[in-house]
Amino acid sequence: MEIYNSWHTLFQCVREQIAVIPVEKLRGREKTDIEQLIDISTNVLNEGLRPHLTEWQAKYRAWYELAKDSNDNKSKSPQEIQRQFPQYDQLVSDIENVNSKLKEFADELKKIVRAK
Repeated sequence: MEIYNSWHTLFQCVREQIAVIPVEKLRGREKTDIEQLIDISTNVLNEGLRPHLTEWQAKYRAWYELAKDSNDNKSKSPQEIQRQFPQYDQLVSDIENVNSKLKEFADELKKIVRAK
């Protein structure tokens, strides 16, 4: 659950950062650092976070809310309950893929910073 809260915060932050970039900085120029930043940020949302969140977040959160309140799970840790998710291995694999993509995007951002 914590990862979804973190990703939700990241998603909001990236959208807010894109929104505050002045449009006049983008007009009539070659591909600038700002445009590269927007491209990377958009990719974080559209290729990194959005597909996973669309596929898994609501499904997992709904399942977890029911599972944690089950009498069978009262004495179990959150991690033990999470491992009972019917598609746990697929979910974890997809989370790992998203994290890998996020690392790639972070590496691209570092290249922009180093180029200056």
